[in-house]
Amino acid sequence: MVVKLEGAVDSEMVDKLIQAENDCPHGEELIVFFSSQGGSADSMEVLIDIINESEKISVVKVYSIIYSAGFILTMKCQKYVEVLEGCLGMAHRAAFPSVGVKDNLKIPNELREEMILASKSAKKLIKDLIKLDIFSKKEIKRIRKGDDVFFSCKRLREMREVIWSPIQMEIDEYIEEYKARMEAEQEKIVEEENTKTEESTPDKAKAQRKTTKKIETNLEVKE
Repeated sequence: MVVKLEGAVDSEMVDKLIQAENDCPHGEELIVFFSSQGGSADSMEVLIDIINESEKISVVKVYSIIYSAGFILTMKCQKYVEVLEGCLGMAHRAAFPSVGVKDNLKIPNELREEMILASKSAKKLIKDLIKLDIFSKKEIKRIRKGDDVFFSCKRLREMREVIWSPIQMEIDEYIEEYKARMEAEQEKIVEEENTKTEESTPDKAKAQRKTTKKIETNLEVKE
């Protein structure tokens, strides 16, 4: 099953992914095509959580543009991401929502507090993104300066490789451990069967000797 998430990262996009997740039959793969110019940080976090926790989603294919929240989602995704040819990315400092003002452009205290908290959250998003170690020093400098920093398809693939490599290593290690457990269990089963066979062999031989002796005795009686 395929779902296309395109446009602003918002509650509608979240609802569309949830619907696709619910509609996808058990045991069937859900492939996500994703493109966005950005949007809500809250909706972005929900989308990331759904994708990372889903047992049906194994791959996210990004195309066209992945800007702002779309870029962060792509880089924080713990599933395999395929960057389709021609896709462009863009990262910048996250912005908090605009708030209403009252007379004389004065900002009420409660709104000022909300702005401060939102600003801290926006700064944390960028800090966490930088911690992924996907940017060059020059790119980090420009992002912190407040520039919109654009990335080519090739650069996006390089970034995803940095993120995906350790995840792939964990997957490979898990597969090897699983294979080793299965082989050990199979060897144990074979060993137990061989042991049972060896234990039952003397009894079978004894029973065979008794049968042979009985036949010989009967033959002597007849003679």
